[in-house]
Amino acid sequence: MDRSIPLDRAAAAPLYRQIAEDLLASIRSGALVPGERLPATRELAQELGVNRITVQLAYRHLQEEGWIRSHVGQGSFVAASAPDSPTERAARVPPAREAMASSAERRVCTPAVERLFERARTRASWPEVGSDAIDFSGRVPDERLFDVEEFRRAVDRALARRGAELLQYGPPAGDEGLRTWIAERLRSRGIEARASDVLLVNGAQQGLSLVAQSLASSGDQVACERPTYHQALDIFGGLGLRVAGLPLGEQGLSVEHLRELLRAERPRLLYTMPEFQNPTGTTQSAETRRALVEVASLADLPLVEDDFEHELRFRGSAPRPLAALPGARHVVHLGTFSKGLFPGVRVGWIHAAPALLARIAQMKRTLDLGGGTLIQAALGEFVATGAYERHLEVLRHSLAQKHAAAQEALQRHFRGRARWTSPDGGYGLWIELEESVDAPRLQRHAAREGVVYTAGELFYDVPPEHTCLRLSLSRVDRERIEPGLQRLARALDGARRATGSNLPASSMPLL
Repeated sequence: MDRSIPLDRAAAAPLYRQIAEDLLASIRSGALVPGERLPATRELAQELGVNRITVQLAYRHLQEEGWIRSHVGQGSFVAASAPDSPTERAARVPPAREAMASSAERRVCTPAVERLFERARTRASWPEVGSDAIDFSGRVPDERLFDVEEFRRAVDRALARRGAELLQYGPPAGDEGLRTWIAERLRSRGIEARASDVLLVNGAQQGLSLVAQSLASSGDQVACERPTYHQALDIFGGLGLRVAGLPLGEQGLSVEHLRELLRAERPRLLYTMPEFQNPTGTTQSAETRRALVEVASLADLPLVEDDFEHELRFRGSAPRPLAALPGARHVVHLGTFSKGLFPGVRVGWIHAAPALLARIAQMKRTLDLGGGTLIQAALGEFVATGAYERHLEVLRHSLAQKHAAAQEALQRHFRGRARWTSPDGGYGLWIELEESVDAPRLQRHAAREGVVYTAGELFYDVPPEHTCLRLSLSRVDRERIEPGLQRLARALDGARRATGSNLPASSMPLL
């Protein structure tokens, strides 16, 4: 298959539907012949510039309809013969313009937003940025802190003890030893958990996708914070889900707005990040958490708690997680090793009620037959030695110093012209400018000054009212934070002069 698939990224139809429709048209026209191998999902996703999950959904849809066949270890192939009723089958893949509208899909797939996304993620997209750029864009761990040798020894121990067993297909729920350790960890935080209540997944992002697919269908509504994790919006958009954003304040998302939404709509789930929310870095108060669980319980609303950075707290104590509160039977708890340890291992977990967890596990088996058995076992060896705790201590100390440097620099260079968050942990913080500045222009001026950040528009399902940006401190050396924010202030001055706007003299309180 050497033809590309044209995608209308401004269309109402979910991307996976457009991909499925195009492939189906090629099969029916004879451009794709029976027995022909389709591209691997990762390969096609890279070619089209979409999430791999989007391609997996398209393939799964065509497989369910009988148009293609998938074989583990071999790939996906056009079926030898068409389904029994081709006309009827074809009608089940609706025309792109007639499929259910998705505000998240429109947000994610506009060319302007895609350009912002690419520029925020790679220096190569900004020719003005030199090798001395100060990069605040990536909310990922600093690989210089990775204990590679200790992890290598953990891999060796796992292989020495279990050998070829770890190179076979593993148990569908994941390595039992690691699940037992995770369950103990959850119990230490007040969550009632056993190993059988934990499902290992290929990162929290896959976990969220599986949960969303298990709880919602195309056209359904889901609720989340506004702003929220941009990859969550990608997932919801790819599944054809409508997004209802709830305002976010100092204490977390607005429970009152959730109540209003529930009086008018029936969202299928609420996605929330109580600890060091991405992108803002805020933490939900204990009061907000209790009220949120109470409202969700009364409404039978599943709460998806993304607990991705809670172990990165360097100051104060955390409120109890949602899953540990009374009435938390509807809480689905997501965790990951990607932020506290190594994102490359791609191991996360889901803790949920048994019936829902079984449904999610069955869906996962159809996608990947499990996986990562060796890595999961090695992680079990790694955490058992205390190496994980030692790593977290180093990471927390580093983050505490970096956040302190950032707060001092923000006071020096942005007091009176912006407000910002002051997180007690995690990798990043959030800035809202007091004045409205053209976001692409500000990024261009920042690039010329040699500083890179993530544009705030990426985290909204609808355009934000303020010009905002996310700064990640994880991979920036402490001594470069102050000059980086000084450069950013100069970029703001340049963007302001280019638009002829004037800064107000009044000061803004911190978020």
